[in-house]
Amino acid sequence: MHPWLFWIYWINPLAYGYKALISNEMRNFHFSCEGIYSVPYGPSYTDDQYKTCLLEGAKPGVNYVLGDDYMAEGYGYYVWQRWINFVAVILFFLFFTVLTALAMEYVELQKEGSITKVYKAGKAPKELDESQALQQTVTEVEEKMEAVTDGTTFSWHHMNYTVPVKGGTRQLLNDIGGIVRPGHLTALMGSSGAGKTTLLDVLAKRKTIGKIEGRIYLNGEELGPDFERSTGYCEQMDVHNPAATVREALKFSAYLRQPAEVPKEEKDAYVEQIIRLMEMEKIADALVGDLEAGIGISVEERKRLTIATELVGKPKLLFLDEPTSGLDAQSSFNIVRFIRKLADAGWPVLCTIHQPSATLFEHFDHLCLLVRGGKTAYFGEIGQDASTMISYFERNGGPKCSPSANPAEYILECVGAGTSGKTTKDWSEVWASSPEAKSLEEELEEIHRSINKDHKNTRSAYSLSFFQQFWLVYKRMNVSWWRCPTYNMGRLFNVCFIGLISGFSFWKLGNSPSDMQNRMFSVFTTLLMSNALIILAQPRFMQERMWFRREYASRYYGWGPFALSCLLVEIPYLICFSVLFLFCFYWTAGLENASDRIGFFFIHFTVFLFYSVSLGFTIAAFSSTPPMAAVINPFFTSILILFAGIMQPPSAMPRFWSAWMYWVDPYHYLIEGLVVNVMDGVKVVCGENDYIPINVPPGQTCGQYMSDYFASGGIGYLGNPDATDVCHYCQYTTGSDFYERRIGWSFSNRWRDFGILCL
Repeated sequence: MHPWLFWIYWINPLAYGYKALISNEMRNFHFSCEGIYSVPYGPSYTDDQYKTCLLEGAKPGVNYVLGDDYMAEGYGYYVWQRWINFVAVILFFLFFTVLTALAMEYVELQKEGSITKVYKAGKAPKELDESQALQQTVTEVEEKMEAVTDGTTFSWHHMNYTVPVKGGTRQLLNDIGGIVRPGHLTALMGSSGAGKTTLLDVLAKRKTIGKIEGRIYLNGEELGPDFERSTGYCEQMDVHNPAATVREALKFSAYLRQPAEVPKEEKDAYVEQIIRLMEMEKIADALVGDLEAGIGISVEERKRLTIATELVGKPKLLFLDEPTSGLDAQSSFNIVRFIRKLADAGWPVLCTIHQPSATLFEHFDHLCLLVRGGKTAYFGEIGQDASTMISYFERNGGPKCSPSANPAEYILECVGAGTSGKTTKDWSEVWASSPEAKSLEEELEEIHRSINKDHKNTRSAYSLSFFQQFWLVYKRMNVSWWRCPTYNMGRLFNVCFIGLISGFSFWKLGNSPSDMQNRMFSVFTTLLMSNALIILAQPRFMQERMWFRREYASRYYGWGPFALSCLLVEIPYLICFSVLFLFCFYWTAGLENASDRIGFFFIHFTVFLFYSVSLGFTIAAFSSTPPMAAVINPFFTSILILFAGIMQPPSAMPRFWSAWMYWVDPYHYLIEGLVVNVMDGVKVVCGENDYIPINVPPGQTCGQYMSDYFASGGIGYLGNPDATDVCHYCQYTTGSDFYERRIGWSFSNRWRDFGILCL
């Protein structure tokens, strides 16, 4: 090691742990040296007295090596130190335990306080004086959304939904029907577990498991392949790209969901109209940000953005799942007020809501009330001051509703979904036999009879072509990568740190046999880059996947443009990292300076970085959370390292593994390509301590005694061919002797390795 870094060895817990384990394992162990593992070998060399083992620590004329000698000569490890090393590991354990306790006690990492908004450069809103603010308020109040001229009627009839469970199936929805008309805001309510969100997901075609039965119609037609794109679904969780501004997020949705024939200028104008409608002018150029980091827009503003993201696609129908969840009273009122504005503009809106206040409830026109078992307890108008709804329950045996009572709480108490949790009636049976249910049934049957069954919906699921989708997704992802400095600077730091540490650890390697081994292991340390990139890429991919799942469900774009964008967006960054690693590592380690060797190292290592990131993405795609990916990572990386050919040459592997695992291991092709590239043609020069001593039979010189060995293909050379007592044998002539003899690799394979790694 370079003297500057040698101190790290003494404070490294792994060094003490490894020394303790290997010393315990090697103590008094005998390594037998038979056949090619002792020199010289061949038919004319039968006397072990004139042969020497090739392992470090060998003695002339002895056909074995003691593990104690091997460790002492090769690594400077001594058996008598193993208990010292054990105690050192215990002390490190105690030190880090105390350090952890102190950090938990005194180090405060969480940020407290308000959220900070971050705007694009030059886009921060200006403070308005009092008269301007008043004028803007008047403008906002008078701002009207252009009416939806093609009013949409949405209906569902005899909806049943069952899911598989252990031992059979469970029915979550039971014979539910309903209608949402243009300009109507319909509340979907019920007790926890009654099936509110389940019904919303079924109607919005968001369920991917279970069996769905029933009929769903949009404007009296069966749902077409464009249904998900032409309807808006606002999820309970506000999932947005934190690196995008509000305006950018809305434009992205508008470009991908509105028809391709709509001009870009018209889409942009519609986005601005939605921004005014949702009163988001002041935050239009603010980054969405991350609440946990204390940067970005507020919770209520995120909810408004969720709704606006759906509106810019010009949906025919809006689904909202618990839009007031997690909001305070004022924010909840604002959100429901916005939803009411949408209904007044002509949109049909179906919204799940949990125990709304009387103030919120009065904004709704109709109610679909579910009880446990996924059954309907009421569907119909709410009426002025909830009079129609209350009259229904009182007329059918419900308790008298106090004028001061919250109508929403009253009906939930009636059906046993309130605080008491009790009811005296089966309200689903009451509904089934009521005139209101019969009237609804007749209306739904009329819609069913009026359907033109010969009509075929020819509209596609996506509004844009594959390449148009890809270009928009790629541009958005490129901006997202650029605006995430923690991700890229973290990787940049790892690249430079690993490159410099590896380079200075193997500082200016020479040409001795031990330097040949160090050359190989210096290249082997490049695998550390793989682990770093895999670990850092996975959380990033999982973030992108969250947005993809929401956008894919609404048919913004397909999985192909997303996957292709994830890979291509990394290319400029990985090329930059490869260049930096080359400068930090290659020349500090003193590797071959020929231009063709440098060029091959660069392109081979660059492709390896692409492979590492793609492997990280693949593992992340099969993992639900970063901790799960962290559990899976060591399984793959340890197997790949184990069978790469460095830890154990293929000739020493069990036949089962060497027959296939060695050949399908990408690390094999990476390491072979890099090792042969930096070692081929390097002349090995043995120093005084590098020579292997071999006893010479009486009456012969070293050259005469070793002539048969070299004539039969033996490698290496003699440092004293004219000596007659002890030969000084250098076991390698060139670097290629080292990897060909030990592993079986060949310089002629390096472009093959590059091609396979590219695949």
